[in-house]
Amino acid sequence: MLVAAMLIVWQLACCGALVLLGTTISCAVVYRYPVAVFATVVTGIAAQDLTPWTGQFFVNEFDVWMLANLGVALLRATTSRSRRWPQPDTILFALVLASVVVSGVLELTTLEFPFEPGNAYDHPLNTIRAPRGLLYGAITFWLATQMKVSVAAKQMSLGWGAVTGLILVVAAVLNERWRFSGVFNFDSEFRVTGPFSEMHTGGAYLDSFLVMTMPLVFLVWRRHVSWMRQVFFALLLLGSLYCVLATLSRAPVLVVALQVVAALVLLGISQPRTRMPILVAGPILLLLAGFVVSQSNPLMKRFAASVNDFRIRTSHWGRVLSECEQTAGTQWFGQGPGTFALLSRQSKRGDWVPEYSHVHTPTRHTLVLRGGEPLYFDQRVAVASGKNYRLVIRGRRLSDGGSLTVALVEKNLLSSNERSVLEGLLRTSPLNEWTTIQRELPSRGVGALRGGARWKALAIGRPVSLSLWSRGVVELDSLQLLDASGKDLVRNGDFSRGHRHWWWTGDNHRSWHAFCVIVHVLIEYGWIGLLTFGGYFLWHSVRAAWDAAKRPHMIPFAVSLLGFAVMGSIDSMIDSPRILLLLVVVCQSGRVSEAASCDKRVRTRSLSVASR
Repeated sequence: MLVAAMLIVWQLACCGALVLLGTTISCAVVYRYPVAVFATVVTGIAAQDLTPWTGQFFVNEFDVWMLANLGVALLRATTSRSRRWPQPDTILFALVLASVVVSGVLELTTLEFPFEPGNAYDHPLNTIRAPRGLLYGAITFWLATQMKVSVAAKQMSLGWGAVTGLILVVAAVLNERWRFSGVFNFDSEFRVTGPFSEMHTGGAYLDSFLVMTMPLVFLVWRRHVSWMRQVFFALLLLGSLYCVLATLSRAPVLVVALQVVAALVLLGISQPRTRMPILVAGPILLLLAGFVVSQSNPLMKRFAASVNDFRIRTSHWGRVLSECEQTAGTQWFGQGPGTFALLSRQSKRGDWVPEYSHVHTPTRHTLVLRGGEPLYFDQRVAVASGKNYRLVIRGRRLSDGGSLTVALVEKNLLSSNERSVLEGLLRTSPLNEWTTIQRELPSRGVGALRGGARWKALAIGRPVSLSLWSRGVVELDSLQLLDASGKDLVRNGDFSRGHRHWWWTGDNHRSWHAFCVIVHVLIEYGWIGLLTFGGYFLWHSVRAAWDAAKRPHMIPFAVSLLGFAVMGSIDSMIDSPRILLLLVVVCQSGRVSEAASCDKRVRTRSLSVASR
C-alpha cells in the first residue's frame, strides 16, 4: 500500500513535493501514535484537493494521503484477535460493499477498452472514482473496531481531526471572501466553494462537510476546561457558522438550526438537570440565528424562492428516474457507480450537450470542445494587470458556425469577476482545415492587487484562469499564452498529457447531480443498493440517537448523522469519495460505542463468574 502511494506521488502534475512533505509528516504522527489515523483521515478530507491546479481527478493527492496514512496505521496498530460473531452493522456494511462491487463489475463489463483520457463525470473511469471512498472507509472501519485503544482515545482523535479540518475550511473560505467579495460584505451574491473542487458543478459538498464536522468539535471541547482553549473552540465554531452563511445555501442554515434543537432535546433527556436552562437558552439561540440570517439579502432571496426551487428539484427527480434504462439487472443493481452524469447527458437527445474530449494519435494530441450549455475549460495562469499577452492557437472548426472564445478571468470555481475576452476565434477559418491564429490578449484589470490601500504588504490578487469555451464543435492542436519575454504561461498547451493541469466548470448543475441521495443511490446502485445503504445508515442513526439519549458524549454523532440525512434529502453529495468516506467515519462511531458496550457485558459476565 505504501509503495502504491509513493508511485502515485510521482504521477502528480505539480505540487508533488508539497504533497509528499505533508504526507510524510502525517505518516510520522500516525507511526508514533497509530490512533491519530482517525484525525489524519478527517484532515485529509478537507486538505487534500489540488485538482484545479493539477487536473488530476480519478487518482490524486487525496489517494496518496489515504493510502499512506492507512497503510502506516495497519502496520503499526495493535489489533485484537477477538472471534465474536459479527455485529449487525458490520454485516450491513459488508452488504453495502458487496452491492457496490456487483454494480461496478456489471458496469465495467459494458465498457469498451481502450478509452481516451479525461477528467469528467461521464468518463468510464468515473465508475471507480466515488466508490473508492468506501474502500478507505472499510479500512478505517476495521481499524476502529479492531485497534486496541480506548473508545475515548478514538473519539478524541476523530474530534481533533474535525477541528483541524474546520480550521482549514474556515481559512479557505475567509481567503475566498477576502479576495472576491469582502469578508463582511453580506450583500454580495458570491458563493464560496472552500477546498472542494467537486463544487465546480455546484453541489453541497462544503455544506455537508460543515454540518457533519461542526458537532464533532464538542468531542474535544468537553474535555478541556482551560479558558484559552474554550475561547479557541468558540471562535472556531463562530468561524464555521460564518462559512455556513457564506455558502448562501438555505439547507445548511436550516440544518444547523435543526441540529441545535436536536442537541438540546437529547441533552435534556440524558441530563434532566439541564432542562430548565435549555428551555431558556434554546429560543434565544434560535432568535439570534434568525436575526443573523435576515441580514443577508442574497440568502433571504433564496429562501423566498424555496417553493419554486423545490418544484424544479422534484421535476428533475421524476425526469432522471423515468429516463433510466429499465431492465431487471439495472432495477436491482443500478446503472453502475458514477454513471449518473453520463445518463443525464444521454437523455438530452437532440440538444447540444457541452462536452470536451482528448483525441490521441501517434502524431497528434488534440482537444475537442463541443458547445451548448455553458462549460468552461480552464487553467490557472500567472498574469499581471495592465500587460499585453500574445495568444497563439492552432485549431480548426468541425461544424458550421463553430467558434472559440478565450478569456482571462478572475474566478474561483463558481463565480467570476474581471475578465478580458477574445470572441469569435476560428469562426472565419475554412471548415475542417487547420489554422494558426495569433491575437493580442491584454489583461487590463485582471490580476490587479487589491486591499493594499493602507498596508501594501496585505495587497493580494485574485486567482486568474485562462478559460476556453466554444459554440459548435472546434478542435485545438496547441495553445500558447506568451508574455513580453516570449515565455509560455500555459502548461500542457499541446495536450500531449491529456487533461493534466486543465480543469473545467459548468453552469447547469442539474446535468451533473441527482440532488437527492435516495434518487442517486437508486439510479446508480438499484434497489439492492438502496436497501443496503438505507439499512446501514438507519441502523447507525437510530443507534447514535439511542446512545445519545443515555450518554451525552454520543450527542455529536447523532447530530452529525442528522445533518447528513437532511442534506441528503436535497443533494446527492455521496458522489464525492471524500464525503462518502466522512459518512462512514461518522457512522463507525456507533460501532465503537456498541463494541464498548459488548466489552462491558463481557467484563461484567467474567466478574460474576469469578465471584461464584
